[in-house]
Amino acid sequence: TILSYDRSKEPKKSKQKENTSITWGISNSLKTKSPDIIYHKGDIGKEPMILIFGKNPDDVIRKVSKLRPYH
Repeated sequence: TILSYDRSKEPKKSKQKENTSITWGISNSLKTKSPDIIYHKGDIGKEPMILIFGKNPDDVIRKVSKLRPYH
């Protein structure tokens, strides 16, 4: 499951406080289901990011390997 969130919809209060943006985005994404991947395309002053979740490092590598053909 791949989920994303829109940084432009992040509340101003969260954008202005350091280290709260990712927490807001993940919490916002998890309202629907447990993902394998969460990503966002960034916003002004916020870099794009991809988070890949797995049971262990090998699980994360397996998931990344599945993405390579789409690159």
